[in-house]
Amino acid sequence: MPRSFELTAESPFPVASIHAAFRNETYWRARLSKFDAGGPTLESLTTGTDGTTTVTMTLHFGVEQLPPPMNLLPGGALRIVQVESWRAGDDGILRGTIDVDAPGAPVSGHGDLSVTPADGGSRMIGRGTVDVRVPLLGGTIAGFVAVQLAGGSGEIHEFTDEWIAASGDT
Repeated sequence: MPRSFELTAESPFPVASIHAAFRNETYWRARLSKFDAGGPTLESLTTGTDGTTTVTMTLHFGVEQLPPPMNLLPGGALRIVQVESWRAGDDGILRGTIDVDAPGAPVSGHGDLSVTPADGGSRMIGRGTVDVRVPLLGGTIAGFVAVQLAGGSGEIHEFTDEWIAASGDT
């Protein structure tokens, strides 16, 4: 059963600085290093001719790294592929999508985000859905993952602010 979640976060940095970070390979490597649960790897970072930046990363979790009830998933270990795409619009809004898939496991997710100008900085607003297709436990596991994603998104947003401040790319 799918579970939805929402997130909001404020940043003192303008939308353009957030977008510049999301286009920077150094940012992604630092972010994956900071949040190293799952042994994340950066698979690709591309920016298309339309300005859309797409980032693909893979996370690998052993059964010992998964909290209950996640460790009850078939196969024990979990490999997650996450694809984020970000594009700035002519209206000054940065729009993003996040797609998550766990090949070989009944887990997937999708989120839509926007970063808009707000009070000298920016505001990120997002909504996502996690779907775990496991009889009886699917809703419980999806609810657990949704809570973790919403909480982890705040930590990633804080990291992004710290990275922008340290890089001087404001």
